[in-house]
Amino acid sequence: HPQYLEAYDELAGLLASEGHGEQQVALLERAVNLSPNSAHRQSALGVAALARDQRDIAARAFSRAIKLTEHRAIESLEPFLGMARMHTEAGNPGEAQKLVATMAQRYTSHEAQLLAKAEQVRALQALGDRAGAAKLAAELAALSADETSPGAADIAARIAETLIDSQQAEAATQLLQHVTRNNYDNERLLQRTQRAFERLGLGAAGGELVAAARREATNAMKDSMRLMAEGDPQAALEGLRSAKTSMPRNVRVLLNFAAVAMTCLQRHGRSPPLEAEMRQSIATAQALKPDDARAADLLQQLDRWTEAPA
Repeated sequence: HPQYLEAYDELAGLLASEGHGEQQVALLERAVNLSPNSAHRQSALGVAALARDQRDIAARAFSRAIKLTEHRAIESLEPFLGMARMHTEAGNPGEAQKLVATMAQRYTSHEAQLLAKAEQVRALQALGDRAGAAKLAAELAALSADETSPGAADIAARIAETLIDSQQAEAATQLLQHVTRNNYDNERLLQRTQRAFERLGLGAAGGELVAAARREATNAMKDSMRLMAEGDPQAALEGLRSAKTSMPRNVRVLLNFAAVAMTCLQRHGRSPPLEAEMRQSIATAQALKPDDARAADLLQQLDRWTEAPA
């Protein structure tokens, strides 16, 4: 069934995951010849070709994708980002700035705005505006670390990689540390951050950071379980509150805090401040992992608790 285009998409993804970039590009070229007006396939071809430094193919694919999405509401960032990067690396950072400005105007999502800023850092660095690049990189690191939407960790890791390319090691390190602390149990993401640390020349330090994050989170969980077993949920709550401060986007820490908070409420009665803190922890966890059944269960418990007569 050579016209079954979804098979090309799936096979291209598998080839990419197996490291067969040359075959992936060839397959996607076949796919766009069959379906030249598919923006997402043109974009996928551009990304794959750029990864192999096949810039002529990438430029044609990105240009076509940008044209195809001009009057469509669906967000398509990769063509803009890819073309902007190519402009900067070809010595035309001014053109890159125009392109990311167009992207940021067309797409107003938080992800689009962050990734546009990241490419802007690259362009500023290429223009020789090191102070401006450093200032924007620091702002970007803070904004990325605050994001709680689904996929935020992947976006932060991607931005860190762009900052490394832009020689913004301090901001990149800050972001990588944030991602590592809050995703210590995500092996795929940790491998990505470890590779980024290695590019910074901090491979050993990155490995230690991962180990330290795991120890901190694991110890917090163990200590809270021990204190609960000893009949001291208040002490367990304080320990998890401290862990929550240092790992504010770690879903397990957030939900363990909420569970212990529920126990404290049941033992000691209503506490609007603690109820609000528990609700915020659950909301943050759900923003990070929308399908988490434990978060939904804890929220139901809290709702029943607050609705029950005093």
